[in-house]
Amino acid sequence: MICVAGVIVHGDRQWTEIDSRVGALIDEYIPERDRPGFVFHATDIFHGSRYFHRDNPEWPQERRFGLLLRLAAIIKDLNLPLVAACYDKAKWAVRANEAIEEFSSDRPDLALGLMHIGAALDCLTRADSWLAKFSPDELAAVVHEEGPKAKQQIKLALRAARGRLPVPPEFADTQKRVSLPLKRIIDTIHWAEKPDARPLQLADLTAFTFCRIAKGMPTGDQPHEVVLRQLWEIIQPQMVWMFEAKQPISYLNDPEPDGGE
Repeated sequence: MICVAGVIVHGDRQWTEIDSRVGALIDEYIPERDRPGFVFHATDIFHGSRYFHRDNPEWPQERRFGLLLRLAAIIKDLNLPLVAACYDKAKWAVRANEAIEEFSSDRPDLALGLMHIGAALDCLTRADSWLAKFSPDELAAVVHEEGPKAKQQIKLALRAARGRLPVPPEFADTQKRVSLPLKRIIDTIHWAEKPDARPLQLADLTAFTFCRIAKGMPTGDQPHEVVLRQLWEIIQPQMVWMFEAKQPISYLNDPEPDGGE
């Protein structure tokens, strides 16, 4: 599964608060020697891997799960709108490989790259839709985590989505259907490391939770199942506008996703 998520943050009113609150959690949970440049990775915290290894007595499951919920509380407390998109690799790899076969038959990573680009564009169109509905007088810029293999392609995709590249006539109807061109997202993508743009750590938590829930809502009483439900109870209300606007948030059963209205 490939899941991409974004957090819509008001730069003047919320960015510094997020930075401060994530920083406070780093100060509370992480020894001083490890704090410079530290990043909370939701996957590592949940599974007890890498820095948060489950065999380390400093990181018992209860403490790790409590940390995840405190990170999620920032999203709830600041009422941060969320956008997300998810692609099932098993379904989309076949379609993507068919689409790129005529260009290259020896690049399996291209299929994943196309899915990443598609999920990123879905998030962009949804963020643009949120701005149109709830903050029509505001414009927005995009900050994306540094390092994706499809970096240049995502950048070009945003340029096309903003109407800065010609669109073939045969794609005109599709462009309208997915609410393009973007009207409120300006400029190019700005790439940043997670330590330098701490809201990205909340986007990481959102993508992790969304991806896990997209595979099926946990119903058991094991601690990892309970915390996933608790995380979703916090995150889902910040996505509810997507449901109300009939914005599809999971493509697990839809072979031809659109970007919503």
